Amino acid sequence: MSAGWFWHPVGIAYVYETEALLREGEARREKNTISPDVNGEVEAAGFDGDDHVLVATSPDSELLDYDDKKGLGQSELGRWSLAERRWVTRAPLAGPAGLLMPLGDFALGFYDHPKLLEVATGRVVKEWREIASGKQLTSYSVEPPVGEDRTPGIALDPIGKRFAVADARGITVIQLTEK
Repeated sequence: MSAGWFWHPVGIAYVYETEALLREGEARREKNTISPDVNGEVEAAGFDGDDHVLVATSPDSELLDYDDKKGLGQSELGRWSLAERRWVTRAPLAGPAGLLMPLGDFALGFYDHPKLLEVATGRVVKEWREIASGKQLTSYSVEPPVGEDRTPGIALDPIGKRFAVADARGITVIQLTEK
C-alpha cells in the first residue's frame, strides 16, 4: 500500500496486488483494481487485518470530483474491503485523525494527542490529552510541523494493542484493555 502524494500536494491511497504487480510489472499498476475509492485527500491509511484497509481523509482538502458520492469524502473514516472492493463502513470525523493504527472495530488517531476512534461511527471513545503526539496531518508535508507541533517518536503495536510516545521526559506506553 502507498498512502502519499499522487499529484503534488494531493494525497491518495493505492493498494497493489503484489504477485500480479511482480508478474505483470508496470502494466498491472495502471490496472489496479483493489485501491480504495477516495474522493477526498488521504491523511492516513493502514491495513486492518488481511482483508481491509482503514482510510482517513482530511477535513481541509478539496474534493477530487464534486459529483462523486461513492468515494470517501472530506473528513471521513472508512473501512475498505479489499475482497469486495467497497466501503464496509464510512463515518464522519470530528477533526483530523493524523497517523492511524487500525484495531478492528476501533482505531487510534494521533493528531495532537492519541484518540481511540470507533470505526463504524467516527466517534472518539477515549482520549489521552496529556500525551502530545504532534500535528502531522499526512505521511508527507511541504512544511513539516516544528516545535511543539512536531511529531515525536511513536511506536505502534496493533497486535499487542499498545502504543508508545516519546518526549523529553521519557517514553509513555499505553496498553489498551478490553471493556
